[in-house]
Amino acid sequence: MKIEEAILIHRTWKTRVGDYIYNPDKSLRPEECHERSCALTKWMASEAAHELLDERELYELQKAHKAFHHTLSEIIMNANRGVEISEEIALGVDSLFNRHHESVLRILQKIKAKKERMAA
Repeated sequence: MKIEEAILIHRTWKTRVGDYIYNPDKSLRPEECHERSCALTKWMASEAAHELLDERELYELQKAHKAFHHTLSEIIMNANRGVEISEEIALGVDSLFNRHHESVLRILQKIKAKKERMAA
């Protein structure tokens, strides 16, 4: 997996979840949103990730990524239970989802920049 792919995949979650809370057809299940199902988790366990990231960077990414997927799973679980979910509360600027989402993206952007500097 390339960092650019991870960034794109995680950016699309916000739109996907926003659409889903308006029409929760149960096509998404909380366990499918778990970080174990994510390609980024697999990449973080790879040799490439361990060559690129130091322990602190890897820990920060793992922590942010886990929190993101936990929040994502909770939103999907509530939507599937029929709980009415406000997009602003679930996904808005001040939401827990948005904070975790932005944290993952910020870390991935830093990793991308580091990788580009190393390649130069």
